[in-house]
Amino acid sequence: MPDRAHLFGTNDLGQDLFSTWLWDARASLVVAALVALVSTAMAWAVGLTTGTGRRFGGPVLGTADLLLALPTLLLYLVVLTLVGASQLALAVVLGLTAWPTFARVIRARVLDIRGAPYVEAARGFGATGTRIALAHILPATRPLLSAQLALVVRFALFAEATLAFLGLGDPSAAGWGGTLASAFADPLLFERPVWAWWILPPALSIVLIVLATSWLATPLAGE
Repeated sequence: MPDRAHLFGTNDLGQDLFSTWLWDARASLVVAALVALVSTAMAWAVGLTTGTGRRFGGPVLGTADLLLALPTLLLYLVVLTLVGASQLALAVVLGLTAWPTFARVIRARVLDIRGAPYVEAARGFGATGTRIALAHILPATRPLLSAQLALVVRFALFAEATLAFLGLGDPSAAGWGGTLASAFADPLLFERPVWAWWILPPALSIVLIVLATSWLATPLAGE
């Protein structure tokens, strides 16, 4: 049971559950942050490139459509079979499946901005395409990128926890989903008086972060 020395109590092995919760948070949030940064950078780069020029638009958007058609779980299982379970492989798969939809949103915004009067004026004064992209188009897409970061953190955290809970994550890596899976593997879990301290901290952490990122994404997208 919880006490001053062990805020969340201990498990059957005598391990401090509060320390385990903190260590799991590091692992889960690192994966979520990596996926968010990679997918957001790819979405912005693809959206800006295909929106301001047509040279590579067709092949890139075709690749995005292909990735959208592939189920995330199936793609991850293929990667899992080829390279084995790891947090890096999970982050790569989640990052690849998270950017295409938002890249199209960025591209639509860029196409809309290209025809704005101030952009036409800058082009008339001799501004280069790079100058226009950095000085006028990028600032207009920044609120969308902030919202994308929040939404992808939610998606990645929930996906990582779900896959770990199903036993498809990296068995050597810590994480809230893996902790929940270990807890529910105990057939006598709910007969123990400390079951709530084994389940509620990681479960509530996932729920609260998902709700918080959803709440943050709405005002960010409207800025």
